[in-house]
Amino acid sequence: MSVSTLRKMFGNMTGLGMSPDGKRNYYDVYGYPQQINFNQYYWLHKRADIAKRITQGVARSCWRQGASLEIEGKEVLQDEIKKLKRLGIFNKLMRADTLNRIGKFSVLYVGIPDGLDPSEPLGLSNSNSINNLYFQPYAYDGVTVRKWDNDPASPRCGLPELYQLQIMSRGDKEKDVSTKNMLVHHSRVIHMSEGALDSDIEGSSALESVYNRFVDLNKSVGGSSEAFFRNADGKYSLETSPEYAMNLDAQAKQELDDQTEAFINNMQGFMRLNGIKANRLDVSHNSPRDTFDIAIELISGETGIPIRILLGKGAGQLAGSEDKASYNTLIAERREDVCEQWLYSVFKILHDSRIINLPENCDIKWPLTEAASEKEKSEVRKNNATAFKTIADALNPINGMEVNDPKKVISDIIDMDIDFAKFSDDDDDGGDLVDY
Repeated sequence: MSVSTLRKMFGNMTGLGMSPDGKRNYYDVYGYPQQINFNQYYWLHKRADIAKRITQGVARSCWRQGASLEIEGKEVLQDEIKKLKRLGIFNKLMRADTLNRIGKFSVLYVGIPDGLDPSEPLGLSNSNSINNLYFQPYAYDGVTVRKWDNDPASPRCGLPELYQLQIMSRGDKEKDVSTKNMLVHHSRVIHMSEGALDSDIEGSSALESVYNRFVDLNKSVGGSSEAFFRNADGKYSLETSPEYAMNLDAQAKQELDDQTEAFINNMQGFMRLNGIKANRLDVSHNSPRDTFDIAIELISGETGIPIRILLGKGAGQLAGSEDKASYNTLIAERREDVCEQWLYSVFKILHDSRIINLPENCDIKWPLTEAASEKEKSEVRKNNATAFKTIADALNPINGMEVNDPKKVISDIIDMDIDFAKFSDDDDDGGDLVDY
């Protein structure tokens, strides 16, 4: 392989999608962008339904139930947590997390009433009331690092010292952009980034690795819809006789063209044909299902979100218990690995400003997942009752037991090592954190 080919493949991002011989760029052929900026991620989140499940859906599942603080299983700071909930702390964390999943990172500003300029290091609150707090999320494109910590002896060496924060309009004229630039010290913000490798600042968008698949979805779904729209009324070919065609002057040709255009664009439902024969063409419409399914499967595999949860429904059924259990595992792991650190950082800012007194040995406790919905619980109880009755009836003539002696029946079932699952087809074993 030549040096020039290697340069094409690996230089300045042009290697993305290059064939091994360097002669074809698959990204250009398939219509995939070589580089993606925040605006593209943001508008994909805004306009693509499935993309919003990946960004806002996951963030909401992580934060909507809140969390508590415990020491050796005993809940602490209950009143403070309730007040923080009323101030919308978990909602603001959810919003900041959504922005983090859209871009490479986001920032949550914690407004502490310490009487100091936000550009100064965090001070002590001039009020013991939590009610004077506020929280504001900022997106990737509204955050600029104005000063870095370059002190080799500092534990924050290489990290931001001062942030400039602003809410951006992104071309949306209806958006509130009254917020001015604000210079903020790092001790007042939570820097939320996910998926980082060698950087402590920038992670990766949750949409980056599946962006090409959304291009495929747009082409398959949008292209199929456009093809159906164009072909719904059928296609025609106009066959003119040689004699008629020879006698057509410029005006007659223009009139024929105008009539044809009006007919095609549904401005009129008829055509005057003299010396012309209209032949209807059979146009087939291919289903985009296979292409759509492949793209969805790849998106599901990359994000870890089960297909039926990603789509909301599958084959006319709500997401099953296995899908819910898989999704709940994804959320539980993300809470522990990512969200817990961010939430603890918020509590530390409140502690350092003396708004709360955070015990050193406390742990963040996330709520347990709900086993099933009320309807599912009812079905489980009904199926279990039916199975119990079936087993009891089967054992009664054998052991001479009374059906109304449940303790004896249960004891005999345990002794006989009966597989209870054979008598019930219910397999509900997952929780339900899905909430979009």
